[in-house]
Parts: sequence; structure tokens; C-alpha cells
Amino acid sequence: MDLQELIGTYTQDQLEKQAQAQFQPNPGLAFGPYLIGYGADGFAYGLLALQFLQWYTMSYQTERTSIKLLVWWTFLGCTAYTALTARWMLNLFAYGFDVYVNFYNFEWISTLLFTGGLVLIPVTGFFAHRAYTLLGNPRWFGWMICPILLISFGNCLALRIKAPVIVSGPLLKDQPAFTAILVSWLSIVVITDLIVTGTICWALLKRRVTGKGFAKTDRVIKKFIVISIQAQLFPTLFSLGVMIGFLTVRRWNFTVMLMSTPKVYAIALLGILNARHYLHNDLIAQKDTQPDQTGLPQQSSSHKTTLTDRLRAQASRRTLDRFQTPNSIQAEIHVQTETIQETYRLQPFLFKKSINRTPSAIFADPEASSFEMTPEEELGEIVLGESKEQEVQTKVLDQRSRNQ
Repeated sequence: MDLQELIGTYTQDQLEKQAQAQFQPNPGLAFGPYLIGYGADGFAYGLLALQFLQWYTMSYQTERTSIKLLVWWTFLGCTAYTALTARWMLNLFAYGFDVYVNFYNFEWISTLLFTGGLVLIPVTGFFAHRAYTLLGNPRWFGWMICPILLISFGNCLALRIKAPVIVSGPLLKDQPAFTAILVSWLSIVVITDLIVTGTICWALLKRRVTGKGFAKTDRVIKKFIVISIQAQLFPTLFSLGVMIGFLTVRRWNFTVMLMSTPKVYAIALLGILNARHYLHNDLIAQKDTQPDQTGLPQQSSSHKTTLTDRLRAQASRRTLDRFQTPNSIQAEIHVQTETIQETYRLQPFLFKKSINRTPSAIFADPEASSFEMTPEEELGEIVLGESKEQEVQTKVLDQRSRNQ
């Protein structure tokens, strides 16, 4: 963007003298917000990249198509946003070093506002859909939130079209029309976030937290973390801070420190998608730690225990007393996934002793037990063997009757 072509009626020398008089007395307050904002934006992009890689590794294969498109759109939009901020900083502090008039070029800021709006509006729509689902899909909420999102996108587009080329003073004084559009857009974003955040928090806080003592405290803390992530609390605080800072701080360049706001929305989106694998099960009402017959506490399940370890532990606890009578045999099948343990009990089945297969031989080695016949297969073999014996006995009786 050539500033000489964008200046218009002003001469570059006049603007340069005005910019030097404004920025030279206190360079820290003049240039510090740009560097702080760019550093925060780069840090946020690094965190977003880690979140994206984690989501791609853990959830991409099983994710819905709509969520995939939203995540890719958000990540690519944030990448473009970061590239624009890097080019802007190079234009200010590298290619345009010691050229103060470059800080009056508002084209970069309007482009970043438009790009950030393209990122945060779809993310807000995602959280609005979550609020809509948690409320039970009421029509009134959909009719209320959809027009607000459309108006927000329209204001974002109007910002890019009506943005001034040069801003050398307070926006409210020099550009009242553009300031009105900007304030209305920020207000709509904040109102939408407050509605969505309040709705999700109200829906999630209705769920009771079970437990006692430290266990309940731990679950309350985890629930607060999950609610903060799911209710886009941090993006709401950021957008509220941007609006308050823009309305109260005279120097508009101080709001540049919050240029990482779109990435906060993106991080909140990927955070809630990745949190399903770590924090979702902590909100499920699980049984408290119950003492066993020995008086020692015993956890109901553990996601770190493998199936082989559990089979070995069960095999060591089994005794042959369970197999004293054929009719008292009960088979148990333990199926354990990462966080869920289910136990199925089968009805007693007929058991025919043989030399090659005895109860102790079947359950002695848990590793080899998976290669043995299942109880249903053994039952089928027993019934088949008995039917063959009856058939042989019938043939023998028929032969004897014929001979007689």
C-alpha cells in the first residue's frame, strides 16, 4: 500500500511533521502498544497451532464435516491475519523505519478488522448453536440470534468499505460516521457474546456436582474450567475489553494491544473440541470412592489400566471353588474402554468335563483364555455330542430289535 497514493489533499511532508510532533515526545507510549500487540498475537498463533495439531491428530478422522470446515476456515483465517500483522509491523519498523507518517495509514487496521470479523463471527455462530442445543432447540432463540449474526457481518463489511485512508487524530472527531459503524459493530459483538455466554453458563450450572470433600471441590473446579471453555468466556472478556478501551482511551493505538482477539475466539473453539477427550468425563456423575471389605478405598475404574492387566488381576483373584459344581458356574465378561467399564453376567450353562478342557485349564492363563472356546461354543459342542450319543444308542437298539 503506497501511502503517497492514499494521502489525497494532504502533502506527505505536512503529515510527517504532524506525526513526528505526536510520536517523538514519548516513543514508548507511541510504539509500545504495537510491539506488545504483535507479540501477543504471535504467542496466540503459536498456541492456536498447537491446538490445531492436537485436534487434527485426535479428532479429524471422526469429526463431522461441518466442524472440519469451521476449524479449517478459522485456522486459515488466523494464519492470514498473522501474515497481515507481520507485514504491517515490517512496514512500520523495517521498510518504513523513521517514517512516522506510516502510523497514520488506516488501511492496515481496517483490513485486520475485516479479517478478524470473518474469523470471530463463525466461531460465535458455533457457540450460539451450542446454546441453542442446550436450551432444547427453542425457535425464539434461533430467530433472535441469527439476525444479530447477520447484522454483525453487515457491519463488519461496512467497516472495510467505509474505512478512512488516513487517520491523524481521534476517530470520533475526524471520522464520526466510521466511528458510529465501528462502535455499533463492537456493541453487537459484545451483546451477542454476552447472550451466548450467559445462556451456556445457565444451562451448564443447572447440572448438579456430586461428591464429598476434596473430590467435590476438585469436580467443581474442573466444571468451572469446562464452563469457561464451553461458554466462550475469555473471548467475551476480550471483546468487552476492546470496546471499553476504544471508548475510554483517547489514544486509539492503545487498542492495538488487543489485536489478538480473533485468535482468542479460535483458541476457544479448538479448546472446546479438544477438551472432549480430557475434561468431559470429569463432569459425569461417577460413584464416590467406596471402601471394600478390607476397609481400603477402591476406585471404580481407571483409564490407565489395560485390559491385559485387568485380566491378570482377575485371574489371580479367582479360585477353583467357583467350579465345584457344574450348575453354579457363572461366566463374567469384562469389557473396558478408555474410561468406561461394563460387566456382563451370563446364565449358568451345562459343562461337560473332559481331559483336554477343564475349568482350571480354561481360566488359568488370561492371555490364552482369549483363544479358547466361548461358553456358547462349548455349550453347542456339548449338546451336539449328546445328540450323537443318543443317535448311536437308537441305532444299536434298532439293530438288536431286527436281529431278534
